[in-house]
Parts: sequence; C-alpha cells; structure tokens
Amino acid sequence: MNQNGNMSEEFEKMVNRMSKLDFPLVSSKEKKKDMIEDTKDEINDQFDEIIRKYSVKEQVGEEQKKQLWERAKEHASHEFKNLPNKLKINAFYFQELMHKYVELLIETVNDI
Repeated sequence: MNQNGNMSEEFEKMVNRMSKLDFPLVSSKEKKKDMIEDTKDEINDQFDEIIRKYSVKEQVGEEQKKQLWERAKEHASHEFKNLPNKLKINAFYFQELMHKYVELLIETVNDI
C-alpha cells in the first residue's frame, strides 16, 4: 500500500475514534470544557505527528487550526441549537464537535 493510503488509514482511525468520545457520568460543565480542550490538544498532536510521519510539506499552522476550531464549534452549535444551553454540552455535542474538527483538519491536508 502506498504512503497516502497509510496516511488515509490513520486519518480514518482518528475520525472513528471521535464516535467513542464521552464524558464521565455527572461531569460539571467546567470538567466537560476541560475535556474538550484536552481532546482538541490530543487531536492536534496526533494530526501533526501523522503529517510529519508522511512528510507532508505544507504544515497546518496554529492560526489555521484556530480558524478550523472556530468553524467546528459553529457547526456543532448549529447542530445542537434547539437544546437549552445547560444541556448543550453533552456526549453527542462532544462527538460532533471533534468529528467536525478532525474532518476539517483532514480536508486541509487533502487540499495541499
């Protein structure tokens, strides 16, 4: 299998992992926000590692990642707009947010 195929497989694993995300039972809103940030950082680290591993010449810079993160948050907020704020940050929101973020990161590499 070629290198791009292997990179695609690694990206696919990242996407699939997002559907398993969840918060511990009875997590506070602050704990959930912390977990979201920690997961975003893990995704960024894993993404950067894959990019380096496959020698992708163009890197996705921090500013671009911030923009992609904002787009992912807007998407997830739109998807859950009918929920009251106190219920909005739930496991499904978490999964949708992270899935969209990973998707946007991958699209960026595919466009390079």
